[in-house]
Amino acid sequence: MESIKNLLGKSLRRANISHQVELALALEEFSKIVSQEFEGAAKDRVQALYIRDGVITVACLSAPLAQELKFRERIILDKLNKVTNSDIKKIRYLV
Repeated sequence: MESIKNLLGKSLRRANISHQVELALALEEFSKIVSQEFEGAAKDRVQALYIRDGVITVACLSAPLAQELKFRERIILDKLNKVTNSDIKKIRYLV
């Protein structure tokens, strides 16, 4: 008998959506990491929108917050890539 994890993985690959699921999980993980880095203060002011070509695009409610994220970008991306096993190289900021 196969495990549910194996069956789910096969179904996602068969439907050709496994990559999209991985990207969605990376967006969710980004939000968690930002909350941890900023002790929850930025949680409601930053939203990860999408990932395309190794760039994660995020919306920020203020320019100072975007600047603070930029200062910590390398730390955030290192944690994100380690946890999700992805290869995101850059953050794009929309203010």
